[in-house]
Amino acid sequence: MMCTDAQMRLVKVAEVWYPLRITPELQSRIDMHVCAGSFTLSTLLNLRHWTPPCERTVRKSVISCKVDRRSSAAASSSAADDCCLEYDALQCRKQDILQPTRRRLLLGAATAAGSLGMPSPPQAKATRTVSSEGEEDLEVWEFKIDLRVVALKGSVPNQWVQDFKQALGKYGILRLHQKGQLQDIYSELGPNKKKISARTADAVTLGDSWLGPAIQAGYLQPLQDVESYRWWDAMAPRWRHLVTRNSSGESDSGGQVWAVPYRWGCTLVAYNREYLCKRGGVAIRDWSDLLQPRLRGRLAFLDSPREFVGVGLKTLGLPFNCSQAQLEASGITVGQLKERLQQLRLQVRVFSNHEHTRALTAHDVWAVVGSSTDLSPLASRSFDVSVTAPTSGTVLWADLWAVPAHATGGSRMQGPSPLLPAWLEFGLMPSRVQHSRGLQQGAAPLQLSDSVTSMSEGMQAGTDDVDELLADTMPDAQTLMRSEFLLPLDQETILMYNSVLGGLDLAGQ
Repeated sequence: MMCTDAQMRLVKVAEVWYPLRITPELQSRIDMHVCAGSFTLSTLLNLRHWTPPCERTVRKSVISCKVDRRSSAAASSSAADDCCLEYDALQCRKQDILQPTRRRLLLGAATAAGSLGMPSPPQAKATRTVSSEGEEDLEVWEFKIDLRVVALKGSVPNQWVQDFKQALGKYGILRLHQKGQLQDIYSELGPNKKKISARTADAVTLGDSWLGPAIQAGYLQPLQDVESYRWWDAMAPRWRHLVTRNSSGESDSGGQVWAVPYRWGCTLVAYNREYLCKRGGVAIRDWSDLLQPRLRGRLAFLDSPREFVGVGLKTLGLPFNCSQAQLEASGITVGQLKERLQQLRLQVRVFSNHEHTRALTAHDVWAVVGSSTDLSPLASRSFDVSVTAPTSGTVLWADLWAVPAHATGGSRMQGPSPLLPAWLEFGLMPSRVQHSRGLQQGAAPLQLSDSVTSMSEGMQAGTDDVDELLADTMPDAQTLMRSEFLLPLDQETILMYNSVLGGLDLAGQ
């Protein structure tokens, strides 16, 4: 049987979008399917899960031979034992090598629902009959596979969704639900009475600052065998450090991987040149410039005590993640840090995550500290507003894909959907960098690495079609190298934070 154009397209894109290295052994299996006219997404999933007989526990999945067209219920309840597959859906390694018979390959293409152990498959439909020399003809039954994702509204580009659905074709369904706030997603991960919630989704959006609490609360499950996937190889060490945690949610190089990044941004400073620079102030280049006299009572700040203390630490030459022990080793006392925070508090007129940009456009304040997704669009709309990333380094943030502990899209409604690895890698593909709008909508993870050279190349690749003003809001590579994700604090440092914040009013205006 000649392979169709659609089958050939699947063969060509298999290595691109599916997180799997195409080895010579696997390529030979794909070729055999194509020749038999049975290569589909289901085939690719089955090939991904083949394991050598000596390394697996044999489990038999039954499919019927030469069956008549019937409903999904009849198809799933068929107990014919004319032919059996030796298959383990839980074992999945990129180094697996198997030399299957031609009959096994044909059966592999024929049993998407059976091999995945789906208890209540959707409407089944016999699509074609496949045959092999000397073997009995089989009528192939195919089932669509769902992937349910709960994302932060606006964090997943429409083009990304369209491309992924096109890659799935008719063999998979992406069900994307969006929530307005990260708090909404986090709340649904816990016990709730909703029939459809983030608690049972295959993947959900979590901010990096939410990852630790979610792990500690038992809301998530770690990702399995990450070294076997191509997206893990593409992640820079700083990304691996961010998502590798112990069961308490703390950063631990010996822990497990709990999430995959798909976009990132940072804290920036925007200021009105007309009001600041022409009225005796100086352009803002680093955090210490926020303490200039002309900005007293003219600064808006994020409603984040952690970042407020972090900025105070940066003005003293210390890192954002400075611990109590590091503070003592630097020779700076807790009293000196508290005094610096009091000076910084006098500069701030507004603490808000929503009203800070409005205060700047209304000229109530002359400078604002905020997220890149808020300030980058502001700079593109306002000619007299400049945006800068402080040269000593800034705070980085990331949106991550995490897997809920109660995900039900996998085999026997346990664990995530088999399509999850493809979704995770999709956000880390080089093509995502080419379509990146920089920090305005969240930059691609490949644009943030541990090398100045590779980071510069990544940013250049992501701004080919972006206007000059928007490109200027992306921090330079040296600044990003000095920037940090906010990591969980130890108990001693938390007590120190509470001490230095005592007596400071950080609520509202």
